This record gives sequence, structure tokens and C-alpha cells, in this order.
Amino acid sequence: MDFRLVLLVAAAACLPSAWSGRRQDEAGNNLWTEADLERWPRDSENNFAFWENLSRRWQMVRVVQLYCRTGYHLQVFPDGAINGTRQDASPWGIMEIRPAGLGSVVSIKAVFSGRYLGMNSKGDLYAADKIGEETAFTEWTDKAGYKVYESILYGHSGPEARKFCVALNKNGKPRNGRRTKRSRASAQFVPRNMGEGEQPRLPANRAMRLVRLRKKQRKNRRRNRRKQKRPSKQ
Repeated sequence: MDFRLVLLVAAAACLPSAWSGRRQDEAGNNLWTEADLERWPRDSENNFAFWENLSRRWQMVRVVQLYCRTGYHLQVFPDGAINGTRQDASPWGIMEIRPAGLGSVVSIKAVFSGRYLGMNSKGDLYAADKIGEETAFTEWTDKAGYKVYESILYGHSGPEARKFCVALNKNGKPRNGRRTKRSRASAQFVPRNMGEGEQPRLPANRAMRLVRLRKKQRKNRRRNRRKQKRPSKQ
């Protein structure tokens, strides 16, 4: 009788690992395999959180500046503004490129503003507060070695079945994804690694004042729109 009880206790202890369907290490953590990653749903927010944690764990994060062939570095501000600058080592242009899915799917996060680069269905670039489907891009390398970042969700339909790309025009402004191609210089970037002698500096007071001024101007514009919509009292 005692022997049977011992067998039952041992079987009950093995139930959690047996029902999990995955091998576990000594600490009880699940050991992920390639087959598990292929079955992981792409449309789940947990998927992107999983890849973000995985990249941190294995240090698969690249801190770079995205230099466009038009002569500008991509930068993302805390207020959501996105543009290009010719300034080298601009604090708003320091980006973290980390895996966001299988293969060459990555996310682009601005270090100092803490916001992710995203693209909506209209092809417009915007700054997102958290990682998601619209902040995931396919990092494609052409024959010349330039990097092209294509949206994993949105693109053209029909005979021109190409994806929307991240691009900066000749004036340093974001180009709409509908008018981008892999072969154009506006969509081709060179990730410049931040070396030991190129440590980014914190934004100066002048830059912070500019950010606060932009926020105030946006707030005033919203207030004026609400006043215009209100019916006038007679």
C-alpha cells in the first residue's frame, strides 16, 4: 500500500511538466524549441513581449544611428514628431534595433524618447508608446549592403505587391509608405554602430525647451478646435 502511495505522489509531481508539453530545466522554466517559436501566433501582443524579453536575455540589441542615403539620421522625439537631422550623434537619433519575431523581423525604439517607430495602414510613420504589430518591420538587405525596413502588415495590392518602407525624403521629412520603393535612396539606410568614443549625450536644455514648446503648441491647437466646434451663445 505504501509503495502505491509513493507511485501516486511521484506521478502527481510529474503532471505539470507533462501537461505543459515542453521540456523544463532544473529551475522549472520551459525550454523553447524552434517548433514552439514557429507555432507562436504573430498577431498576439505576448509574442512581441516574448521576443523583446528574449533579445534582452541574449543581448541581441543593436544601438545604432539609422543614416539615410538622403543625408539624414532618423530621429524620434518624445512628443511623437519624426524627422531627419544632419547632426551626428543626436540624442533623439539613437535607436535600439531588437528582434520582434522570426527571421529578420525587428522593432526600432528610440533610446532617449522611449518610443517605438510605427507605420499605420495609410503609410504614415508615427511614434508608438508600446510594441505591437505596426511597430514590427522586416529588415531587408540589398546587394549594395543598404538596409531597408518594410512594414510586416501594410503594402500595395495587385500587380505591385510591395510593402511600405520607412523613408526620409531629400528635406529630411518622413515619406509616405505608399510612395516608397526598395530601390530608392530615401528608403535605404546604413545602421551606424555607436562606438566607445561616440557615446550619446543627454539632450541639452535647449532641446528640452523645444519639446515643451511643441507640446504647448499642440495643446493650444486642440483647445482652439474645441472652441470653434462649440455653438455660439446668442
